Amino acid sequence: MSRTVAIVQARMGSTRLPGKALVPIEGRPMIARVLERLARCRLLDALVVAIPDTPDNEPLAAAAEQAGAQVCRGSEEDVLGRYLRAAEQSDADPIVRITSDCPLIDPELVDRTIEAFLDRQPSADLVCNTRPRRWPRGLDTEVVARRALEHAATACTDPTLREHVTAPLYAAPEHYAISGLDSEEDHSHLRWTVDTAEDLAFVREVYAALDPPSGTPFGWRAVLELLERRPELLRINAHVRQKETRS
Repeated sequence: MSRTVAIVQARMGSTRLPGKALVPIEGRPMIARVLERLARCRLLDALVVAIPDTPDNEPLAAAAEQAGAQVCRGSEEDVLGRYLRAAEQSDADPIVRITSDCPLIDPELVDRTIEAFLDRQPSADLVCNTRPRRWPRGLDTEVVARRALEHAATACTDPTLREHVTAPLYAAPEHYAISGLDSEEDHSHLRWTVDTAEDLAFVREVYAALDPPSGTPFGWRAVLELLERRPELLRINAHVRQKETRS
């Protein structure tokens, strides 16, 4: 029986911040922070971390398993192939794509994106909260039908597109039913993802201010309220520009 599964792509070889998936945030590795937040989603049946099948990624596998996730190993370069392997092993359908550099990922927003995907069946192939981008970068969620990802894997041979998993779908919109999760508010100028040391410093400040002793994850609106009270935090990584990288 198919299940709704979050597949989190992660690797140790990030170019701007090597090993970032294991950097500590308030005492826990970033991958564990991502997973603990996803574990609060109502509509997820399982969590899988998809990592490259190289020895240097074994510490990442250990951290993911310790945090309660399954681990699937696959190609470092062909991340689309890695995703399909993880989907097959976990009977995932739909697949919820999350990247490991999003330690502020919001369970409620992930659930909303899943609900939108399910509401748009049987025709929807992909529903995301990034087109149009209305939420801060770092809350990115894509929900994709396994049939669509399998079709893309068969049709696409461009290694650059395969590296970014869902890029083959966006590159051929005539073949796939793609839609977005809209919002009346626009917070797309905010950067909450972790690509650089400055991004990490920002996220650490957020966790230091909001992470409660109970361990219950705070929501994305709590981060907005914090930034309203402490706008100086925005300056920490305001100069960082997004770089398309694999995870």
